[in-house]
Amino acid sequence: GKGSLSREGHDQLLGFLSLQLLAQDYSYRELTEVPEAALRVVGLQSLKLHNNKLRQLPDAIGLLCNLRVLDLAHNFLAAVPSSLSTLTALQELNMAENLVANSVQAEKELGSEMSIPANLGPSLLSIQTLLLAGNKIFWVPPAVLRMPLFTLDLSHNRLQHLPEKPP
Repeated sequence: GKGSLSREGHDQLLGFLSLQLLAQDYSYRELTEVPEAALRVVGLQSLKLHNNKLRQLPDAIGLLCNLRVLDLAHNFLAAVPSSLSTLTALQELNMAENLVANSVQAEKELGSEMSIPANLGPSLLSIQTLLLAGNKIFWVPPAVLRMPLFTLDLSHNRLQHLPEKPP
């Protein structure tokens, strides 16, 4: 009847809504923090937060256990948060064009929290793509060498030496 949704329309609407729950895009919004709404979507598979003004990520991001793609490029993040170590389904992490630095000085300032935490290597079991171009990375972090990567982009950094082989 009038005002009712056809079966095909109903299926299309459900498909659209489920896609919205699987992928969230908060890019180009000048955000200074991750929206709470994004952190509540348990089944979220893709979270895009590129081109914002993020300086840190909440620990709650580690609760998004189904996340496969996390795009944090073009922000002001100084470190890869250790809370990402719980994201075992994560396949792609883009932190290009941030402020990630692993100089001796930067590591001293961060204290026990390293710019790229050592526990990420063995934890990110599904990671295939790690994009860290355009940061201030001086050496390839040991955590990165333990990741099952297909793509690693460390271009436009300050690399002083490359490791001979993974440990």
